[in-house]
Amino acid sequence: MALGIRSFSFWLGCILFAEITAGAYFRSVITTIERRFGLPSTMTAVLTSSYQIGNLPFMVVISYIGSRYNRPRLIAMGSLLAMLGYMLTILPQFIGERYKFVDISRNTSNNEHVLTCSSSNSSVIQEQNCDEQNDAESSNLYIFILIGIMITGIGGSPLQPLGFSYVDDHATKHNAALYIGIVTSIGLAGPALGFVLGSVTMKMWVDFPWVDTATIGINPRHPAWVGAWWVGFIVTAIGIFLFGLPLWFYPKEMKQEIEDMKEKPAQNGKSPANGFEVGKVKASFKTDTGVVEALKQLACNKRYILVLALWTSEAFRISGGATFMIKYLEVGFGKSASTSSFLIGALNLPFLILGTITGSFIIKRWKLETSGIIKISIYSLFGTLAFFGPLVFVGCDTIDIAGLTVPYNESLPGAELGSASTICNADCSCQDSFYAPVCGPDGITYVTPCHAGCTGLSSDDSGRIANYTSCACIPGEGHVGVGRCTDSNCENLAWLIIGFSMVANFLGGMQVTPIMVLILRSLPVQLKAFGMGLILCSIRLFGYIPGPVIYGKLIDRSCLLWSRKPCSDRAYCSVYDNAGFRYGFLGLMNAMKIVSITLALTYYFVFAKPDAEKLKKQIDQEKNGKLQNFSENAGLLQSKSIECLKQTDI
Repeated sequence: MALGIRSFSFWLGCILFAEITAGAYFRSVITTIERRFGLPSTMTAVLTSSYQIGNLPFMVVISYIGSRYNRPRLIAMGSLLAMLGYMLTILPQFIGERYKFVDISRNTSNNEHVLTCSSSNSSVIQEQNCDEQNDAESSNLYIFILIGIMITGIGGSPLQPLGFSYVDDHATKHNAALYIGIVTSIGLAGPALGFVLGSVTMKMWVDFPWVDTATIGINPRHPAWVGAWWVGFIVTAIGIFLFGLPLWFYPKEMKQEIEDMKEKPAQNGKSPANGFEVGKVKASFKTDTGVVEALKQLACNKRYILVLALWTSEAFRISGGATFMIKYLEVGFGKSASTSSFLIGALNLPFLILGTITGSFIIKRWKLETSGIIKISIYSLFGTLAFFGPLVFVGCDTIDIAGLTVPYNESLPGAELGSASTICNADCSCQDSFYAPVCGPDGITYVTPCHAGCTGLSSDDSGRIANYTSCACIPGEGHVGVGRCTDSNCENLAWLIIGFSMVANFLGGMQVTPIMVLILRSLPVQLKAFGMGLILCSIRLFGYIPGPVIYGKLIDRSCLLWSRKPCSDRAYCSVYDNAGFRYGFLGLMNAMKIVSITLALTYYFVFAKPDAEKLKKQIDQEKNGKLQNFSENAGLLQSKSIECLKQTDI
């Protein structure tokens, strides 16, 4: 493959594809990592934001100095660093102990004493192996994930500002939009593969190379199931490294393309694309105050600032959806992590890719200027809100859980909501921070056999617990079965959510390339890399970093039961209020979409529409001028013809 701008765009798209695949995979397994290390949603949000935290401080520096060096090689170096970061991310799996969980269907002395009604339960929990300092459940090995993802973020910092500016500098005006659209479309295939890869690895037991999976005794739908979250990082890290290799061989500049650009000199010292003064920008970069001058020019560029705000608003919205949509399907509709990842990756995200390609094709086909480009973005934003907005009112109620969502037997005194403890289990010393659900004959789920007031158990022929018996909180037969009564009250409703999301993603994808083109067309040539870097910093600082944390805070507020694993001081949510989860999660996403619509409309009426009217007026004046010149020439020709005829008559 020749070393041209087309091949560079291809390899850039491949690296973007691999890195986005890794990022999507990380989000597809985030609930599994949360369960594996016993983390709350706020902490898992910090983990997902760690990429942006590592990326942000280096983005400005790379964007500013990157144009002075070989940009393709800087991107290749970043790919190597990203691979090393993902290798550090999986380290906890290899240096920590194997994952341990409590299976209440197994008849062991510990389980019997901890999970059944007994006055000694409080002390038993504290005696369970709390002296083991290397217990993976009480360790802080997740810190390696945090640091590894941060290093990966540093490695990814050159990719977009240097890659997109390199394409825009070496392609014609309209081809640049097409190439950027193609690169973005290749990259957007990454989330689909990432989520599908997550659906595959979530079906594998986390420690499958070290343990006999036949002895586990639970399946992926079990609340304690933890999939092989680390496998996908190995696959994506290898892909990032391999796709980065060709970029080591690209030159700093492609001479043949640079010469073509020089054939179109700036008029009156200004760039023909946007009217910025070229000479002053070049001079400012040669002085110690160059960055200050560059920042001043960008700060005074109102178009740039408005598009920056628009993109930041969308980044804030997307960050929440990308981080917690899998969790929403798990919590709200009882889907397993594997099924949720597949639904998002295989059915939902391909429409986002199709929408991005469609937006790029429209710009290329009709050679749209600023007014047409922002109109595409506005139509896309309104369409997305129309299909995604109503979903905030569609969802399942939380399953019936005694004491949390429905009261205990109403005949019992003190049957109120808000606590799993009541008078029928008051003498059991149940652990309120432990979740091992059992199902009563009335279809109500109980937090643990202890909370159902069960003092005995019965086993089947294989030795597995079939029922917990003599349950004081259960009227009549007085026994409960292992596991929740149901995973969801309306599991099939998830297909409606996916269907509406597919259309919303298609419409949302149509605005990806328009926003990118608007940014590039609002910047002078010498400030493209720096301007792109600043805008990518902004969407990280105000979008991708705080977004997941704020979403996580809202989600944690809907928690009904906080659990702790034995010997651990970290709490994580086991039961959510589905309605509260939905209103907080989807409500904030819709609110940010309204903000984006407001910004896009402002850009259209303040800048795009006046520009279009001015251009139309200029074209009309040129047409009128040509008509006037034609009339004058025709009149002159007619007068000369008459004069010639008169001379002939004479």
